[in-house]
Order: sequence, then structure tokens, then C-alpha cells
Amino acid sequence: MNGVYESAVLHALETHDGLREVIICTDNDDGGIDGYERLRDILNAKGYSDVSRETPKYKDWNEDLKAIHGQPALPAVPHRRKALYYSKVSGLQYLRCRPERLSYRLSSAFRNGQTDYLAEYALAGSAFFMRVKDESKGFQALQERLVKSYRAYSDKGKYLAKTRELKGKLGEVMNDLKQPARTREQSIETAKKLFELANCAVRVSVQKALDCEPSEAVTESEEQDDEQVLTPIVGYG
Repeated sequence: MNGVYESAVLHALETHDGLREVIICTDNDDGGIDGYERLRDILNAKGYSDVSRETPKYKDWNEDLKAIHGQPALPAVPHRRKALYYSKVSGLQYLRCRPERLSYRLSSAFRNGQTDYLAEYALAGSAFFMRVKDESKGFQALQERLVKSYRAYSDKGKYLAKTRELKGKLGEVMNDLKQPARTREQSIETAKKLFELANCAVRVSVQKALDCEPSEAVTESEEQDDEQVLTPIVGYG
């Protein structure tokens, strides 16, 4: 595949009309997982619905072969961004929406940097404007939709850029909530805007968490080694 590019896959499918099932065998790390999901979406858009992934037990297929023959093998690398996003979405708590207070709660949460609360208020508001009978169940359904629709491969950009995007989404919602009355169609559009705001807030929260993670842990033994290296040796004669 020349890495995880789609051109080789598309060429093979275009030149072999009988191929309908696609099994993608990418590495078991961030790049491999992102590559599979991106290729799957591209192929789905082109009408290929039977797309699956075969996952190596270790980091890649070569590492699996090494393990089979008793050689040390590099382990699989969990997708940190996806894991954080899923964890934060599952941790969102349902709050009963009070539409007359929604604008205030959203703006206050953004102003105080409380992106998790902002996501909760936005998702609760989305469930309210969906006009479902049980808003708490609607909230849970929206949580599931967030997880299902999330694409880590397209979730790029730095924290400040994502915060600016969040501010823009919030502005759209605040303007929308000023409507004195709305039709069912308008309510659905408001629910969509609030859902997008919740997604954006979670992505900002994830990026902040990733930026705060240490890039490399220093063990106690490593610190001792550094001290020994930096200690001058004085000779007596």
C-alpha cells in the first residue's frame, strides 16, 4: 500500500472487478489504526461495504513472526487519542436541560475553561431540542453517536486552534439560541449545532490532556545515573 495510502488499494479494486471484500492489515499502532479507518471511509464512500481489518497481536506482522520464532517482539501500541476521547465521552454525566439557562451555562463553562462541563451542557441541550420523550436516554444515544462518528485521523491541530474552533461553534449556538420560537425543523438544526459543540469541546479536552502528558518518564535509576555522570571525580595523590 506504500504505507497507508489509498492509491494502490483503489488501483487493485479498479483493475479487478470481481473483488468485493477488502481486508486491511495495517500495524497495531496509531498510524495503522488511523490508516485503516481512513481507508475504510474512503472505500465505503466508493461503494465497498465489506471492509474489515486483520489485527496483528504485536505492533506489526513482522513482530508477530518474531514472537512465533521465540524472538523479542515489540508490543502493540494503544491509540492514546482515541482511548482518551472514548473515556471522556463515556464520563459525561446527564444534566437536565433548562433552556432558559442554557446560554449562560455554556458561556460560563467556556469562559472558565471547563470543557467537560461544556460538553455535558451542549449534549443535554441537544437531547432537549431533539424533543425526545426521555431526555436521559436521548443523551445516552448521543454519547454513542459521538463514539461511533469519531475519527481520530481527522482530529488534528494544536490546542489553541481547536479552542478557536470551539469558540466559533459556541458563537453559532449562542446566536441560534436567541430565537424566540422555532419549528420542529429549526429545533433539529439547533440539536445538531449543540451536538457539534459537544464534540468540539471533548476534542479540546482531549488535546489539553495529551499536551499535559510527559513525553518521557524518567525512572529513579535514570536520575541516579545522571547524578553520577554530573558528579565531578576528584583525585588525591
